[in-house]
Amino acid sequence: MTEAEAVVVAPPDISSLKQEILEDAKKKSELILNEAREHSESIKKQITEEIEHLLQRAREEAESLKQTEIRRQRAMAIIENKMRRLNTQEEMITSIFDEALNKINGMRETPRYKEVMLNLAVQAGRSLEGGELIVELSEDDQKMFDVQAATAKIKAETGNDTKIEVRVRKFPLTHKGGLIVYKGNIFVDNTITSIFDRRKAKIRQQIANLLFK
Repeated sequence: MTEAEAVVVAPPDISSLKQEILEDAKKKSELILNEAREHSESIKKQITEEIEHLLQRAREEAESLKQTEIRRQRAMAIIENKMRRLNTQEEMITSIFDEALNKINGMRETPRYKEVMLNLAVQAGRSLEGGELIVELSEDDQKMFDVQAATAKIKAETGNDTKIEVRVRKFPLTHKGGLIVYKGNIFVDNTITSIFDRRKAKIRQQIANLLFK
């Protein structure tokens, strides 16, 4: 072969190379897409689980709030019912007390009230064991008090000599009768109002037991 002769070389077949590149690119693309889809599914699953968790918490909190509200409503209903019962009870007890006081006040001019005054004086005198006693009462009640009978009964029940001095005093407008008996610095308040006040708690409980048992 001479220098003048040219060597003709066929160009490489790039079509097959191009196909390989395209297939490789396609594979890589599919791989990337698959990884992206898997990653996307993973994220989607995490988000779904988180949303479900939040929803569950919301449902639990809503149920808890509902139960709390139910308990609160029940407690309020119980309290309101109890208050209504207590108010009703107190109204009835007050009515009974008022009626009793009115009955006593209505008999202050009768022989029965005279007996009440005698019993109140004797009970107080017996507690003080007789002796030198002072009985304080209202001017209206003075004429209903039998000093001699009270003195005799106190002496008989205590066995001690007894003397009673009667004093008239002004009581508050709420005074419903009765008397106060003194022996020195000691005294027994047997006014009707004080007797009711001392016994009110016990009488209230007895009435409540009868009315609301």
